[in-house]
Formats: sequence, structure tokens, C-alpha cells
Amino acid sequence: MLKLWLKIKIYLPWLLRVGLFLAIPYSVYVSDYLFIFGAITALVISLLPAYWRRSRHASLPFDLELLVSLALFVHIILGEIFRFYDDKWYFDKIMHFYGTAIIALLAFLTVFTLHWSKKIKLSLPLMAYFTVIFSMAVGAFWEIGEFVIDQVFGRNTQYSLENTMWDLIFNFVGGSIAAIFAVLYTRRKNQQQLGELLGPVRKILELQEDQGSLPKGHL
Repeated sequence: MLKLWLKIKIYLPWLLRVGLFLAIPYSVYVSDYLFIFGAITALVISLLPAYWRRSRHASLPFDLELLVSLALFVHIILGEIFRFYDDKWYFDKIMHFYGTAIIALLAFLTVFTLHWSKKIKLSLPLMAYFTVIFSMAVGAFWEIGEFVIDQVFGRNTQYSLENTMWDLIFNFVGGSIAAIFAVLYTRRKNQQQLGELLGPVRKILELQEDQGSLPKGHL
């Protein structure tokens, strides 16, 4: 079972990236040039974990490489090409919850690693607070981007004020749950386990691998 999961983690992200790549000629075929930019951007973002793994020998923890690629694939292929955003009211909310949770995990890993490497000094509650605020800020910028697209290109990505507010609420819920999970998870790990967990992130951020510092609030 473990070997099967390892194979899935290796091959499935690449299959999802193939789907993102194929979305580019499709968007050219339908002459949706704004979507061409979105598909290329999604493909580049999905390739970043693979680039870090190859260039810095660092794999993101929590299977985030797979989770990021899956989120981008579902957004581009199901949401945009197959119009799930238009046809299924709940799809947009699921994606806001899921996408913001992933962003929150990345934010927590970054700030925790900076603390571990003694670049900053924060307690676990403050790390959780930063994680939620950061993920909410990304969600707010996303909504601003949708507003600009609607105004400039005549689209209707925001639908209504009520839709936008529910998007922000689901962003908050996804970010909060991810922050709580991250805090509880790290509190159960000892110093050696945390060092192994954060090692790849330190390589990506190009931080020295010295003795880590446990945050206030860690049991």
C-alpha cells in the first residue's frame, strides 16, 4: 500500500501537469487569450515543486506537491473548461476552501521555518494568526483580481456581492482549519522530527541548517 501511494505521489502530479499543458492549445483554439495566460501561469506554478526537488533536492512536506497540482488542475480543467464554476454552485466554495487551506499550509511552513532558523521569533499562536491573515489576504487579492478582470474584459467572475462575501468566508474557514491542523501537528513532534519536516523548506528558502529553535507554545 505504501509503495502504491509513493508511485501515485510521483506520477499523478505529472499527469495533472500534462492536463494543464493541454489546456494551453485548447485556449488558443477557442481564442480565449486571457485563459491562455491563466493556463500558462497554473502550469508554471505546478512545476515549481518539481524544480525545487531537482535543483535543491527538497520535496515539500504534507504531499503539497500533489495537492498544489491537483488544485490547479481542478481549477483550470473542471472549473474553467468544463464550466463547473458556472453550473455547480458548490464547486466555487469547495475550491476557495481547498485552495486557501493549501496556501495557509505553505504560509505556516514558511513562517515556522523562519522561526526554526532563528530569522524571526514567534509563538505558535502568532504563527497561526499570521497563517490565517496571510491566507485571507491572498483571497482578498484574488477577489480584487476577479473584479479587475470583470471591469476590463467584461467577464462575470464575481457574479454578485453575496457570492464574493461567501468566497471570503470559505477562505477564512479553510485558512483557519489549516492553521489549527498545522499547530496541532507540530506540537506533537519533537525537535528531531521538526528538523526533518522543515529540512526541505530550509533548502528551498536557502537557510542554514543549524540547531532549530522551538517556538513558545510548543509542548
